[in-house]
Amino acid sequence: MSDFIDGLNLITSAKIHELYAKQDTEDPLVLRKKAADFRKGYGNWRSKKSKGARGETGYLLDKEKLHATDVHHTDIVMDAVPLTRVNSTEQLKQPDTPGRGLSRRGSLFRCNSIIDGNELDDGKEKENWLKFYVNPYSGMAEAELTEPVALNQGNLEKVIPASVVKPKYQRPGDGRFIDHYMCHMGVGGFHRSHQAVYTDDLLNLAASLEAENGAPTDVKKWGIVGIGLMPWDSKMYNILKEQDHLYTLLSRGHTGSEARVVGSIVDFMFAPENHQAVIDKLSDAETRIVSLTVTEKGYCQDVNGDLDRTNALVKSDLDGDLAKPSSAIGMIVAALRQRRNNGTPSFTVLSCDNLPENGDKIKHVVLQMAGYVSPELREWVEANTTFPNTMVDRITPMTEAEHIELVARDYMVKDSWPVIAEDFSQWVIEDNFCDGMPAWDKVGGLVVKDVKPYEFMKLRLLNGGHSCLSYISVLCGYSYVDDAMADPQISGFISAFFQEIAPTLLPVPGVDTKTYQAKLVERFGNPYIKDKLTRLAEDGSKKMPNTLKEAVMELREKGLSTKVIALANAAWIRYMTGKGPIWGDVIIQGIKDPLAAELQDLAEEAINGVDTGAEPKPEKYIELVFGQEIVELEGFVEEIKDCLKSIVNKGAPVTLEEVMASVTAA
Repeated sequence: MSDFIDGLNLITSAKIHELYAKQDTEDPLVLRKKAADFRKGYGNWRSKKSKGARGETGYLLDKEKLHATDVHHTDIVMDAVPLTRVNSTEQLKQPDTPGRGLSRRGSLFRCNSIIDGNELDDGKEKENWLKFYVNPYSGMAEAELTEPVALNQGNLEKVIPASVVKPKYQRPGDGRFIDHYMCHMGVGGFHRSHQAVYTDDLLNLAASLEAENGAPTDVKKWGIVGIGLMPWDSKMYNILKEQDHLYTLLSRGHTGSEARVVGSIVDFMFAPENHQAVIDKLSDAETRIVSLTVTEKGYCQDVNGDLDRTNALVKSDLDGDLAKPSSAIGMIVAALRQRRNNGTPSFTVLSCDNLPENGDKIKHVVLQMAGYVSPELREWVEANTTFPNTMVDRITPMTEAEHIELVARDYMVKDSWPVIAEDFSQWVIEDNFCDGMPAWDKVGGLVVKDVKPYEFMKLRLLNGGHSCLSYISVLCGYSYVDDAMADPQISGFISAFFQEIAPTLLPVPGVDTKTYQAKLVERFGNPYIKDKLTRLAEDGSKKMPNTLKEAVMELREKGLSTKVIALANAAWIRYMTGKGPIWGDVIIQGIKDPLAAELQDLAEEAINGVDTGAEPKPEKYIELVFGQEIVELEGFVEEIKDCLKSIVNKGAPVTLEEVMASVTAA
């Protein structure tokens, strides 16, 4: 059973059997046996047969819209009293052990209350029963639906269950309800859980105001046109096209779940099919903003932050005179050139990536590429285009097959690419738009003159914390963020990282830093989104310097501790060898990083012979990523060497324990 459960931990804890040993509740096998009658009856109910969950005629068919918890509260086949919405929430807030932020008693109890009893027969193929369980507050869809409904505009009002929140505004296919457009490059999970949702909220607000006042509102309606630049964007292009550019967002947290259909993306263009059509759309006067979430590597920067002319995409764009741009930078410059040639005012370039001073960074590389095209173009862009900085925040794991299935099962929506996200969202935007902006401040966005204090706090604590957490957690045998955070040593490690980095933060208006740190610990431990550590570990060569380089230099200059950051970097180096077993049965697979090959060679060189007494040699690795100035920092490289030596010879868990003991003692 252990291997089976470990393979299903997208929905609940990977260490379910260990947790049950510590909980005052029944063994999973016992609960599964008790659930057999319920599941059989549930099948009858879904098929509208005469017997319900316990065989009583008419059970569960009296109401069209029954919540999953109502089913449990009414007649679930259990000896124990099922958790209510209130006491389940309260138990989730109670730590199981010191240093643990979450209790899984409620979640495990519920998950095992709906398991198919036939799985007790080892001779039968085991069903992935945990896929059904998502959140103790997930609702069942309407009783009249027996099969998931395909998501599209035609089904939106007539068939999609009422339990799913839908757009309040009309979406005619011609897009005439839109006043202005924002074209977005890099339509992935994060954009669809964040910027597209704020824009959807604004469209809903406009519709509500019009309905309330019986007249048009002065709130402008902005629509998003997705832009796919890379060949792999064809999947998103095709799925959104089939779904009339609608998708489902499932927000999950300790207080509940909500499924909503987002309609703010009104079109999607696939550049490899017709580059000029995309350039024309970006050059249209009604396109007021060009935004992007292309990750650090999409900015095509070298280690000094300049446009990397050796980058294959950049080289292809410049060699082809931007006729068929493949990079986001090239596409932006091509559109700006056409606007200048046509006498059309410029647009705002809005970076929504997790980068410090992201607007300044995109401005720098755009101006450099424009200068390579012509000095006159660079001058025009600099004089007419704005590049506001932003801070974006919402934990959004990659969509897995299990997520698609749970949206279909719990909400009866057949969505080929839904988005799963936490129930927290934040957006801070610099007030620096050259041709108008959506009124995002009316729907929760914070528009300020200076974003830097907010972004420094978020990037150094959340993003830096995510990266540092990922490598040491993988080396300690974990696959999911919440499972790692349930380990007191690792949750203590991330708290110590926050304390270590805190002296480098700027004062943030209206924000208590300690409260923010405590909230991050809670968010990292959210068991309902099952964020993979390998996702956080991706692209470390871009993330680590962006979040930690300046902080390390500042801490060393002030004579402050960098022990925790040094351990994080040592774990990263060991992780990047890509070799296992790391510790116990931990084997690292599928490392994703633009410098993966180079870093793997340097990581192997760094630990070569350490297990037989040689000294670690991480200097070349550190120089490639952070630059020579970090290598020359007195003491920091020595701390990394000490941690590397310990990880290689003692293992990551022991090293973590020893470093945490020394930090606590200090």
